Formats: sequence, C-alpha cells, structure tokens
Amino acid sequence: MYFKACTKELTSYGGFQFEVGKIYETDDTDDWHWFHYTKSLKHTLRYYREPDTRFLEVRPLGNRQHFVTGDSNYWTTNRLEINRELSRDEAYAILMDEGCPFHDLIQLDPPYEFLKRVLPKRLSDGMKQRIARRPDLTVEQKKELPKCLTMSLAAYIAFYSNDIQELNDKGLVTRDRKTRKDVFYLYKSLWNKKETTVYITSRRRTAFPAGEELAVKVYSNAKYLSLFHNDKLVAKLFAPSDPTGVVWQFPGVFLKPGDNTFRVVSNNGVSDEVTVSRIPRLN
Repeated sequence: MYFKACTKELTSYGGFQFEVGKIYETDDTDDWHWFHYTKSLKHTLRYYREPDTRFLEVRPLGNRQHFVTGDSNYWTTNRLEINRELSRDEAYAILMDEGCPFHDLIQLDPPYEFLKRVLPKRLSDGMKQRIARRPDLTVEQKKELPKCLTMSLAAYIAFYSNDIQELNDKGLVTRDRKTRKDVFYLYKSLWNKKETTVYITSRRRTAFPAGEELAVKVYSNAKYLSLFHNDKLVAKLFAPSDPTGVVWQFPGVFLKPGDNTFRVVSNNGVSDEVTVSRIPRLN
C-alpha cells in the first residue's frame, strides 16, 4: 500500500489538483518534479501536518525514484493512480501501527477518544498548550485528560544547542518556588474544590494612564463575585465569562486620581485585592 497526502482541497502545495479514481502523468524529465508518494503514511506528516490534511491510497504506474533526505523518505513516479481516500479513523489506525511519533500525530488534532487512548505520560510544553487550546475539545474532556497537560511546576534550566544554559520559565511558579504565577491560580481554581480560590490576575501592572479603563479579571471557583472600587460596590457577577467556569471578567472601571484599590469578594467571604494608581497621560 502506498500513500499520498494533500491539502483539504486535494491539491499539492504546488497547486496541482487531484481527484480520486483518476490517473495522472507527467512528461517532466526531472524525477524530483514527478508525483510524490510514500510507503509509510507517517512520512507524509513531514510535509502535510494541518488538521484538515487528507490522505490518499495511491498506486505508482510509471518509472519510480527513491529519495531519502534526513528524516524524510519518499518516492516519485511519472504516472500515478489515485485509488481512494482514507477515512480519518483508518489513517489514525495506520499511523499508530507504523509507530508514528506523538509530536507528529498531535498536529492533526485527533479526536478526544483517540487522544485519551494514546496520550503519553510526558509531553513537551508546546504539545500541552496545543491540546489545552483546542476549541473542539470541551472543558469536561480537557479535565478528564491526564494532569500531565499542566505546565511544568517550576521554571527550570534547559540545555540548548552548544550546551548553552537558559532558563525555561514556563513553570507554574518561579524556579526558587517563591512566586506563584497567575496560571498557578487558574489550575488551583479548576482542581481544588475543597477551598474557594479568588485571585485577581495581571497584578504586576500597577499604573494606568488617565482615561484608561481597568477591566478586572479574576480566577475563581466561587458561586458569585462582587467587585469593590475604593470600598464601593461597582459590580456583581453570578457566572464566569469563560467556558472553563473559573475565569471571571468584570466590566471596565475608570480610575480616580491617586491610588485605587480593587477588592473582589466571593459568596463565602474569600477575597483578594490589588492597588493601582492613575498617572497622567503622555502627549
């Protein structure tokens, strides 16, 4: 069995249009410009790795040439028959039988049930983010996936090319474990149901130009939240603004001259507050 991958329109990256059931020929004398195909479906992912990539079963009918470059392994032919299109389930099954690396497979955004079955115990931060940001997966599905989807606990020293040491700062806390980042409280709100979390995000910015609104964003697993500006109630929210159920966004509030204290209080009295200042707007 031989394979070819195409864009969602069944075209190659060069724009050549294919159609299932047809035979294509070329008179080009340069064998690299002939029709490309592979013996392993996983090798097509070196070139076509978009979620809407389509996979074809093909049959070479003419002269053939074999190319091996780095981790790529493909063939070309001057006469190619397009037999049929593989279903998505069939493509996933073949890729798994071939031992396709997960970092290649994940580029196709496989469905939840398949992802849950093949998810490895350890993932790179990039792969975790790709899964976490997929809009087609529900919040409930993401919660059911193993907790290896979280970022690293703390920032760490990473070794890159030429043995250069650099700080990878993607952790939930700083490397010295002294500072908890905003994302720490996001996960705490999601997973710790035994205690109420209320945390105002983006608190490192403490100065805002005059005339600019401050929209307070909160991570919380509370039932409802109240926002106070300088001890005056300005807004109350009874539902989060995000499908995760823990991200709350209050309407923007204009700052008063001098210091402005914003305090968010949950239904059971747990609170958090920040103080910011209004500064003159530069012309």
